[in-house]
Amino acid sequence: MDDLRSHEVAIRSEPHVLRYRQIAEYLSNKLISGLSLFQTGITQPTSGSPSSEPKVEKAKVKATKERINYASFDCTAAVLQANPQAKGATAILVESKDKYMWNECATEKFIVVELCDDILVDTVALANYEFFSSNFKDVRISVSDTYPPRASAGWKVLGEFQARNVRDIQVFQISNPFIWARFLRLDFLSHYGNEFLCPVSLLRVHGTTMIEEYRREGDEISSDAQKQSSLPLLEAEASSLHSKTEVPIMTDLDNAASDAAFHKLRSVIDGGVSSLAPHHQSQIEDSTNLNKHVLTKQESRQNTGSQESIFKTITKRLNILEQRISLSYKYLSEQSSAINEVFASIDATQREYLREALLNLNETTTIQLNILNNTYELVWQAAVHESKLYRESTDEKIEEITRQIHILADEVAFERRLGVVQLLLLVVLIVIVTSSNLIKDPLKLIKRKLE
Repeated sequence: MDDLRSHEVAIRSEPHVLRYRQIAEYLSNKLISGLSLFQTGITQPTSGSPSSEPKVEKAKVKATKERINYASFDCTAAVLQANPQAKGATAILVESKDKYMWNECATEKFIVVELCDDILVDTVALANYEFFSSNFKDVRISVSDTYPPRASAGWKVLGEFQARNVRDIQVFQISNPFIWARFLRLDFLSHYGNEFLCPVSLLRVHGTTMIEEYRREGDEISSDAQKQSSLPLLEAEASSLHSKTEVPIMTDLDNAASDAAFHKLRSVIDGGVSSLAPHHQSQIEDSTNLNKHVLTKQESRQNTGSQESIFKTITKRLNILEQRISLSYKYLSEQSSAINEVFASIDATQREYLREALLNLNETTTIQLNILNNTYELVWQAAVHESKLYRESTDEKIEEITRQIHILADEVAFERRLGVVQLLLLVVLIVIVTSSNLIKDPLKLIKRKLE
């Protein structure tokens, strides 16, 4: 029994069953009241709105169709988070009336969408095409540049808007986008009617990218510069007119009395002012209005407090860097000129010091060279004299040695001759002794034989 009841509850809780049940109950019990309420919601505008609001709303819807939808599935937008009861959350990113995101009206409803690009959000469009359902009423739109948002910054609330109870696209204009947003959060605070389902069929987000904002500001600056380009010519003509009218004034001041000169000056000034051409006056008025318009634009941008684009920030930093570089270059030029002057004075002083030092060095070197020359002459003469004495003594020693060598040679020759004589005598002696022995031996033999 419990299984049957749970199965029945599950079947009744399915979306298509619930929808058919709502249709049946509506047709059976609330047909007249529902139609009257629906007709009242379509025909009667909200309190405080003009009677022409539907026409204005249609014009806004038509304008949004021609702009880029940064919450479209075709440009890689994605649903990051939604309340747990939400079903088919990605359907709001597709331009289709057959798909929708649906929630139970009693739940807390929200959705977080990642946009295609970082933009300044200026328009958000929501739609609910589903009949027999409750339409969203109060909607809070918030943005952030990071997800999850930083704790210090959180979600930047762009505003809370009240929708009309219509089955069509409703456009909400954002007056102050605050930051360049990449993530958008929608909180559905309340709804019309007392139906069970609160669907959302479509979400469109329009805005300006950084490059578009940068180009638009560049176009405005160029147009303002073109309008102001006629001012130097006008000032030159005014100065030439003033120079032409100044000569007779000075002449009259020199030649006439002070009262007459004053009246003449006054008449010339009046005539010079009245002689200006009409188109010059119109140019002056246009330039004044242009300056006022530019100042008004700048003040309005400062009052909105929107975050600047990265391109504008880079341009400002480049301008500041260029100014700093120019100042640094000017400072370095002045410092280099001052250093060049100091170096020039130091160079002149050093040249004078060097010239005096070289003169002193030349004089001292000349004196030292003369002293060295004299010393060299004395040393040379002493060396020549010593060499002569040494040569003479050397010659004497050589002669003495030569003489001793001759004496030794004579002694050696004598000794040689004496040795030869001694040798001859020794040989003769040996021969004599040998011969005497030979003579004695035969006699001894003979005596032995005889015996």
